[in-house]
Amino acid sequence: MNIWLRICVLILVIVAAVVCYAASFSSGAIIFMLLGVLFELAFWVGLLKTIDHKA
Repeated sequence: MNIWLRICVLILVIVAAVVCYAASFSSGAIIFMLLGVLFELAFWVGLLKTIDHKA
């Protein structure tokens, strides 16, 4: 995967997590909190994943 595409996807995922957290705090809906946790988990997994470079 292209590095710029990976960075853009990670930014979108962390923004989605923040939006879900904000929605859950204002409305009290647990589903938004769970979505926020899932998006944040996806962010950290994507951030810590190593990049395989083929020679």
